Amino acid sequence: MSDVRATFKDAKTVVIKVGTSVVSRPDGTVAIGRIASVVEQIAQLRLQGKRVVLVASGAIGVGSTRLNEQAVLSKSIRAHLINPTGHNGSSASARARAAAGQGGLMGLYDTLFSQYSVACGQLLVTELDFQTSTRKERFCDSLRWLLDAGGVPVINENDVTARPEERSLFRDNDSLAVLIALELQADLLLLLSDVSGVYARQP
Repeated sequence: MSDVRATFKDAKTVVIKVGTSVVSRPDGTVAIGRIASVVEQIAQLRLQGKRVVLVASGAIGVGSTRLNEQAVLSKSIRAHLINPTGHNGSSASARARAAAGQGGLMGLYDTLFSQYSVACGQLLVTELDFQTSTRKERFCDSLRWLLDAGGVPVINENDVTARPEERSLFRDNDSLAVLIALELQADLLLLLSDVSGVYARQP
């Protein structure tokens, strides 16, 4: 057995980050089959007695799909939602799409995990939650309590209130997952991502 497999077998606390490319298809729609597969494997890890944290991307993509579908009812609404300030990449648009998508994404995880009698709980964070000692303590206490109760925390950055231009601790969900792993002293961190610079195999 390789060292990597041995590490995985012996790990008690595991942090798993799934990227947008994992939970979404190229056209932006939700890849339900892939999400269901991830949930099934996490449920199996829970049955093995492992504590698992899921850092989940994809809220903005889900929100875009939901808002675009709703906007079909009105051409003027569609124009505002997709292009509110004259360009698709506006921060206001991204925040609105995240707000619309977060509930749907969490609802999907809740439904899928419930098929395996596994409870999950959503924790939305910003850098302020790690920079302020009282907020960090409350967040970490909630995170550990949920793990101790046998649940799966589903963590994402709060894109609605976060201020990306002021980030210093983490800049995306990959680095957020690293931060969570350090806080929990996790035995293993898995990054399911296609971000450039992430190794596909042992370097």
